[in-house]
Amino acid sequence: MKLEMKNNQAPNINDEMIASIVSLAATGVNGVARISLRITDEIMDKLYLASTIKGVKIARDPEGLLIWVYVITEPGVDIIKVSKAIQKK
Repeated sequence: MKLEMKNNQAPNINDEMIASIVSLAATGVNGVARISLRITDEIMDKLYLASTIKGVKIARDPEGLLIWVYVITEPGVDIIKVSKAIQKK
């Protein structure tokens, strides 16, 4: 989705804000039990006092953003349907 701005200026949105939005959106999908805590998140929390958005990884690419969301689903759900719902949301 392209956002049109006056004076052709892109909005200044940092990765932490995006990760927060992604995390909230993913947890709102039926079948998602919670966002997963990755091992690297646990290590980073021990090394640094700053809070991180657990279970969401963001990388910038020339064509846009790459976003990984690590979730734990509820038992018995169709993982493919839940994954597609997360992507759509």
